[in-house]
Amino acid sequence: MYPCRIISAPTVGPPNTPFAPQHSPLRVNFFSGAARRFSGSVFREETSVGMKQRLSAAERMAVEHEAKRLIRCEIQGLMEEPSVPLPHSAKADMALRPIGCEDDLWLPLQLKATRGGVHQGKSVYWVFRNVGCYPDMLVICVSLEEGKVWAFSGRSLQEQQTLRITAHGKHDGEHSRCFFERHAGQFAVGRSLRHVLLSTYAEAARGSDSEGVTLQRLKYLREQVCGSVSTEEETREWLQPFFDAAGLTPVDAGCSTLPYDLLAGDIKFQLKTSAWNNWTGYGPLAFVSTRRKLSGGIRPYVVGEYDVLLVGPPRNFETLQLLRAKHIDRGGQHTDISHLLVPRFFYIFHSSDLVRQGCLALDPRHRELGQLGMSLDFIEGRAYKSGSVIQERLPFRFDLTATSLEKAASYVQNKIAMAHCY
Repeated sequence: MYPCRIISAPTVGPPNTPFAPQHSPLRVNFFSGAARRFSGSVFREETSVGMKQRLSAAERMAVEHEAKRLIRCEIQGLMEEPSVPLPHSAKADMALRPIGCEDDLWLPLQLKATRGGVHQGKSVYWVFRNVGCYPDMLVICVSLEEGKVWAFSGRSLQEQQTLRITAHGKHDGEHSRCFFERHAGQFAVGRSLRHVLLSTYAEAARGSDSEGVTLQRLKYLREQVCGSVSTEEETREWLQPFFDAAGLTPVDAGCSTLPYDLLAGDIKFQLKTSAWNNWTGYGPLAFVSTRRKLSGGIRPYVVGEYDVLLVGPPRNFETLQLLRAKHIDRGGQHTDISHLLVPRFFYIFHSSDLVRQGCLALDPRHRELGQLGMSLDFIEGRAYKSGSVIQERLPFRFDLTATSLEKAASYVQNKIAMAHCY
């Protein structure tokens, strides 16, 4: 028995004028002053065959936020979000339930948004990426410039990572095409998005055919993150004593496409978790990536994209056990690694020191000139040959003792102060 009262969507009379993209309220001013403040992290979005536009991370974030705004306008008076929205790290982008429903059951939405379609002759298509990982959610795809919207069950997209919707093609049919009722006008084609959201919730609540879409409790949705995000959150919590010692209050950057993860005052922190990846003559070593995914491939970060790289200890203990077993099979000594479940060290590098390490590119046009990562030592008291690069990185290693935390905080404060002098 369905436990909540579903409010029927009221009929909204169409305006006298059609939805005209050139006058559309959906158009985003991507190059506003707010967007210009973020100059790093670009991706390329196709607008016509053979042409690509560079969009900054802030502009990409603006696309997603505008799509969310449209959905919020659409459900106004019908459905609600949690009083505290889902965290940025959550797998679902939004959670909805009908107004008046008191049960802790929410419809999870995965939102994919693009600025506009790609024109190819007389045809047009829209591209949405990473759509195949949400079998129990409703996937909403939005194109801002044309005001188009599609809805798919996540299960129907499991076999593909990139969704290409061609106008009047396979994925642009009656089963998926929707419209924003508050903006569509007399030329609306498909189903009202508000009706789709309400009916999907009702079907899932009744346990009838909702094509795999499942209502979830809010606590579950807040905690449902991918493995890498979960690891980063553990690392951030582990490093909180450093922020306390430095008198800093970090907040999430707010967008995964930005080149930094945390913002503390005006200091941009890139947070990384290292990983065991090699067993050398010195013993086990960890590796941290200093690269990022861009449209042109895997590339190093560029000077100015973040201020401080904060590297937490490796947490892939099972990999370390395998490396140890292989080391023993090759005739190596039996080494106790129980104390390395979570090593007690962490590393801090200011961007100026990373330049000297060769781990940051100086020019975004020449990202290939930077290294893609570096090996780090998380074991105390090892002796190295003179000139070892790994040994040269030890001065940037700290631990959670009060004395070491004070040194770490002083290092960051001094580096930031020096940078502001130039």
